Amino acid sequence: LPQFPAQRRAKYEEELGLSAYDASQLTATKALSDFFETAVSLGGDAKQVSNWLQGEVAQFLNAEGKTIEEIALIPENLVEMIAIIADGTISSKMAKKVFVHLAKNGGSARAYVEKAGLVQISDPAVLVPIIHQVFADNEAAVADFKSGKRNADKAFTGFLMKATKGQANPQVAQQLLAQELQKLRD
Repeated sequence: LPQFPAQRRAKYEEELGLSAYDASQLTATKALSDFFETAVSLGGDAKQVSNWLQGEVAQFLNAEGKTIEEIALIPENLVEMIAIIADGTISSKMAKKVFVHLAKNGGSARAYVEKAGLVQISDPAVLVPIIHQVFADNEAAVADFKSGKRNADKAFTGFLMKATKGQANPQVAQQLLAQELQKLRD
């Protein structure tokens, strides 16, 4: 027996812990509600799936003048993309690029990320040598830092992100930069 929007809204609020607003947005169309329920049944976090459907997905659909059934994104691929954000494979910023690809072309989020070279760099063994190269390439900034100029350390984050084409994991990069800058100071 099909569930009516009011029944679905109640289920989303009571069983999945979504707000009344989120529940009403997700039941705006049967297709959107079906997509959401399938994604959650595949293990997608209800709040994360809801956020994506109301955020990036809704913006894309509005911009393209399409409905959820008319794009190549399927629930399995959205769930996979949310999982690779959670496990640190890609940043949430990079996920927006991945999402557009999935919406237009379909396919596996993980396969696209690997093929397109979008995997975040989180390995200190890879990042530390890049940090040392950044120091070597930016002697003036190193001198500013050593002389105690305020915010001189912030420039290195930009240099590192540029050197890794935005692929350095921001949290790991900050931690490693702080450690390497401390060594410069000592």
